Amino acid sequence: MARVQLDALVERAEADAAFRASVVADLEVAIRAAGIEPRPSVAEHLRKRLMR
Repeated sequence: MARVQLDALVERAEADAAFRASVVADLEVAIRAAGIEPRPSVAEHLRKRLMR
């Protein structure tokens, strides 16, 4: 389930530059808003996906 939510977060960030900027500015808040516990490993995974 978390994987699906993270994928959706990344897709939205790729499609919306303003949203991407807000996600990059505060990964933990964005992860929590997606309904996922913002563990350091999750934040690092998201950071890597967004930096591609």
